[in-house]
Amino acid sequence: MRTCARGRRASARDNRDDTRSVWARLGLVIILLFAPPGAAKAAEWWTNGEASLSVGGSLRQIVLYTRQTDADDFADAIAADILTNGLATTCVSASNFSNCPAFDTVGEQDVGQGFTRLRLEVDLSITEWLSAFAAYDNDIRFGQVDTLEAALGSGFDSKSFLEAEAHLSRSSSHDWDHRLYRGYVQIETERFEVTVGRQRVAWGVGRLWTPIDRFSALPPLNLQPDVTPGIDSIDARFNFSGFDYLQFVYAPGSHQSRERWALRLHGVVWDADLSVMGGVFAGAPTVGIDFARNLFEGAIGFEAVFTSPEREVWKIGDAGPRELPAYWQVVVSFDINLDLGSGLYVLTEYLYNGNALGFGRGRAGPLLPFFEATDVPPGPLAPNATAASSDIFGSSRIITNSEHQVGLQFGYDLTPEMRGDFVTLIDLDGGSAAFFPNVRYSPLDSVELTLGVQLFAGPRRSQYGASEPLVQLLVDWFF
Repeated sequence: MRTCARGRRASARDNRDDTRSVWARLGLVIILLFAPPGAAKAAEWWTNGEASLSVGGSLRQIVLYTRQTDADDFADAIAADILTNGLATTCVSASNFSNCPAFDTVGEQDVGQGFTRLRLEVDLSITEWLSAFAAYDNDIRFGQVDTLEAALGSGFDSKSFLEAEAHLSRSSSHDWDHRLYRGYVQIETERFEVTVGRQRVAWGVGRLWTPIDRFSALPPLNLQPDVTPGIDSIDARFNFSGFDYLQFVYAPGSHQSRERWALRLHGVVWDADLSVMGGVFAGAPTVGIDFARNLFEGAIGFEAVFTSPEREVWKIGDAGPRELPAYWQVVVSFDINLDLGSGLYVLTEYLYNGNALGFGRGRAGPLLPFFEATDVPPGPLAPNATAASSDIFGSSRIITNSEHQVGLQFGYDLTPEMRGDFVTLIDLDGGSAAFFPNVRYSPLDSVELTLGVQLFAGPRRSQYGASEPLVQLLVDWFF
C-alpha cells in the first residue's frame, strides 16, 4: 500500500534532522529578538510620490493535543496480518480491506504537536495602477507528526504550478518547510483588474461551507481558519459599473487534466448580490449560482452548484473503475446580530452535499472512503487497496461523509479585548455532532491568543462520531 509502507527512518538521520530543527527554531527566536516592536500592521519602509514599500510579518505558535494513529503501528499491523494469514489476509485485497485488523489501531496514540510559523510580507505600490504583494512562510511542525491521518492527507495535496515550496528537513518528529504563501502582481484601472501569481480567489456566500468556491474553500473545523490555500492563477476582471463585473480565472495544473478555469458574472439585482459561474475544474464541468441579500434585520445567503465529474475512480467494493455520478451541492444560510449586550452574532446554515463519501463499513468505518482499489501491482489478491487520490472528491473542496448537515454559530464580545465563539455542526444522516468553543483574547494590538476545544459525539460510523477530542492554543504576534 502506498500510504502504509512507511518504515522507521534511520536513527542517525533522525538525530541529524532533529538537530537542524532545533537550530531552525533558534533562528526564528533570534530574528524575533531583533525585530522592532510595533502595532499589528506593516511598517512603511520607503515612499516616493505614489510609490511605497511596506514590510511586516507575524509569528504564529500553535500547541495542540489530540489522539491519532501512528503510521508505523498501522503498517506493522498490516505486515503482521499478512504473515499470519498469507493469502487469506484482509489487509491487501480491496474486496475485504474494510475488515483489516490494522484499523483497530486508529486513534490509539496520544498526539502532542507544536507548530511555529514565521511569515514575512512585502507590499509594493509602484504606480496608481500597478502593485505587487508577497508573503513568505517558514514553518516547523514538531512532536508526533508521523501519523496515518497526516499520511492520508498528504496524498490529496496537488502539485502547484509555480512549485514555490519545498521541504527543508523531515523526520519522524518534525517537518520543516518553506513556501510562497502569496506572491502576485496586480494591475488595476477603472474598468480592468488583472492579478497574476499565487493568490486567493474567494467565491461564494456561505459562512461555514462554500461549495461554489473551487479554489480556496476551507472546512469549518480548520485549525487555522485564516490560512486559505493560494492558487497559482490569472484573475482578470472587467467592471461594468458599480458592483457589476465579469471575472475570468485560469489556474494551470501540473498537466492539462489538472487545470482549472471558470467565468463568473456578478451583479446586484433587486437589492441582492447575485452571481452565476461556469467552468471546468480538474476535468469536471461545473455550473453554479449564489446570491445574498438583507432579510429582516439579518442576511440570507444561498449557493447551488452542479458538477459532472469525468475522471474515473475505483471505489472499494466496485467491480472496476467508473466515473463518479453528477451531483448537486446546496448551502442556505441566515445570520443576524441581535441587540443583546455588546451584540450577539447568530448564524444558521444548512448544507446538502450530493457528493458525500458515505460512512464506510467494517473495522475501517468512516476511513474506508479515503482508500480506493487498484490492480497495480497485479497479483493473486488484486485489486489491491491503496490510499485514494483527490479524484474521489470530484473536484469539490467540500469533503463530508454525510449528505445533510446543519451548522450553528454564536459569537459575543465578552470585553473589548476578548471574544467568544461557539460552533456546532450536526450530521443529520448519522446522528453525530461536533462542538467547537473558542475564546480569542487581544491584550495588545500586536498580540492575539486563541484557546479552542473540539469535542465530538455520535456513533462511530457517522460524520463526527469517530473523531477524537482536540485542544489547541494559538498565539499570534504581528510586527
